[in-house]
Amino acid sequence: MGDVRVLAAEAALLVTYVRRVLPLVDEALDRWQRRAAAIPDPELRRQALASIRTKRFHCEGGAVFAAAVPPARRRALVEAVVALQTISDYLDNLCDRSESLDPADYRQLHRAMLDAVTPAGTAAGAPPSAAGASATTAMRAMAPEGDGCRDAAAARPSGLRATAPASRCRRAPPVPPLARRPDAPSRPGPGPSPVAPVAPVAPASPPAPPGAANGYYRLHPHGDDGGYLEALVATCRAALATFPGYGAVAGAVRRLVSLYNDLQVNKHGDPRGRQARMAAWYRRAAGRWHGRLAWWEFAAACGSTLGVFALFREALLEPDPPAPRIRRLLDAYFPWIGGLHILLDYLIDQAEDRAGGDLNLVEPYGDAGRAGQGLSVFVREAARRAARLRDAPLHRLVVDGLLGLYLSDPKVAQQRLEPVVRHLLASGGAGARLCFAASRFVRRWRRPGG
Repeated sequence: MGDVRVLAAEAALLVTYVRRVLPLVDEALDRWQRRAAAIPDPELRRQALASIRTKRFHCEGGAVFAAAVPPARRRALVEAVVALQTISDYLDNLCDRSESLDPADYRQLHRAMLDAVTPAGTAAGAPPSAAGASATTAMRAMAPEGDGCRDAAAARPSGLRATAPASRCRRAPPVPPLARRPDAPSRPGPGPSPVAPVAPVAPASPPAPPGAANGYYRLHPHGDDGGYLEALVATCRAALATFPGYGAVAGAVRRLVSLYNDLQVNKHGDPRGRQARMAAWYRRAAGRWHGRLAWWEFAAACGSTLGVFALFREALLEPDPPAPRIRRLLDAYFPWIGGLHILLDYLIDQAEDRAGGDLNLVEPYGDAGRAGQGLSVFVREAARRAARLRDAPLHRLVVDGLLGLYLSDPKVAQQRLEPVVRHLLASGGAGARLCFAASRFVRRWRRPGG
């Protein structure tokens, strides 16, 4: 009976999301699209417009958290989500197709991400203030030994055991230390949890203050965006300034964004050194997840913004979100829900990543069957942890919505991934099937490319 109630609550949130939240996302994206169309530099304009046109669904998916906030606060959350996700998508496009191969350039550009989530009056790389003590405590306490990681590893299919075959990343030579299947036996990591604040990842040099003319493009071949990137940063900061509890989660948000930035710096650039960069970063940054997750799974978890948006919602709802709740939230989103998010994204993007020479984080599984088995572990673990959270129907909707959104994409049929879709929907259960059907309906109803 409890499952039926959760599914009913999930369905009600889904209706609110489609009817009330998506129109707000459309408004915000249409506004940013008009702003992008006015960018003076042709290359920056092209990438900004392409990021909105082809990655619109990233903002739509991130805004799902607005379905579970009071209507009067819904727009503020959507503005923050859309602004930060648009920065992320724009910079990803810019780095993917850049003439520059300089990691310092990528780091400089991604200062915008940290600036966007940094409260006014503090530096982007600064440690959490006293107001962020609950988030700091929660991050230190996250997922102690025996938190279910071994159970998740034990659940992996036998076909994914031991070591991986030669890397399937076609554009770089394999690096032996990374050749581990995701079910490798648990072992203590060489350092702290990647979301613990004891060794924060800061930009290579002091962060550019928001509004500094051309600061983000200082090392980039192109620079005249007409204030587009700064406007996105300012909009996100302005929205977050209205969230009563943001000081309590700001440290956790900045840490997750720092991990995201590290991934972007290491995965872009010269393809010949990409695998070695990812290897060194994985050994340095994975902490206790080293050996528990395959390197590509850890990287995928770092690439998701969903944990950030979940924290945004907590900060919007109350002035001092309790540390245990933040700990449980982080434990669900990093690495499980976030990892599922990005692995699904890479699953449907394999063909275009091969064509573009881009790193793909599903390819190392080896083939579609193994990818389906590996992702199903993330589906089950994400669903299990989401069900333990306060507002479980919302977080289950996030998990089920990811499956519906990505697995209903036309690229699935183009790449003949239907067997993987059936396997993952079976792992997700009734909620996943509901969201899959809803996503197919919404795709027909909404504008092309939505």
